[in-house]
Formats: sequence, C-alpha cells, structure tokens
Amino acid sequence: MNIEEKARELGQAIIEDPKFIAYKKARMIHDSDEELQKMLQRYEEIRNEIIIENQKSVKDEEKIKNLSNALQFLYDELMKNKVLTDFLEAKHEVDMIISKVNSIIDFYLTGGEGGCSPSKCSGCSGCH
Repeated sequence: MNIEEKARELGQAIIEDPKFIAYKKARMIHDSDEELQKMLQRYEEIRNEIIIENQKSVKDEEKIKNLSNALQFLYDELMKNKVLTDFLEAKHEVDMIISKVNSIIDFYLTGGEGGCSPSKCSGCSGCH
C-alpha cells in the first residue's frame, strides 16, 4: 500500500470518528443560524472599525473606547450562544485529533526528535 492510500484511509477514519461527525453537525447548525451569523458579522465589522481607527495618525480615543465596549458586549453575548459554544467545542475536538495525528507523523519523520511519542502520549503536554 502506498502513502496516498494510507492518507485516504486516515482521512476516511477521521471523517468517521464520532468527534468529526459531531463537528460537522455543529458546523451545519452554526452556519444555518441566521441570528448567530448576523452577530458574528457585526462582531467582525466592529473589530475592523477598531483596527482602522487605531491605524489613523490622529486617533479618536472616545470612538475606540465605545467600539471596544461594543465589541466586548457582543463577545459576551456570543459566548452565551449555545450554538456557537457547541460549534467551538466540537471544532476544538477535531483540531486536537488533527494535531495529534500531525505530532505522530512528525515523530516518525524526525526520528523522535522534537515530536510527541505515541507511546508516551499521556505524559506529553503538547496536544492535550
């Protein structure tokens, strides 16, 4: 079996993993929640306004303060949104799977230098 076939098998195993399945479901719910998408869009708009305002040679400190307060308020509201927090948690779980896979591959490619050891994973602080 060649490397590409092994990669396909690995990809298939990942998409069949319950954590990945939960992530796909959470992403679908996240992406279809119109109110959440509006909140996220507004969050990005405010964040970009702050960036633009901070790049000006003459800054309007009051405007920056008001924008920052609005951004913090919106962030707090977003963090109360179960759809978003479920999505972020599911995404984190999949990111950890990918990180662990990458660490294992790196371990073998570097001969064990600088990477995680599959046999010592519980003692490693890198991907937990």
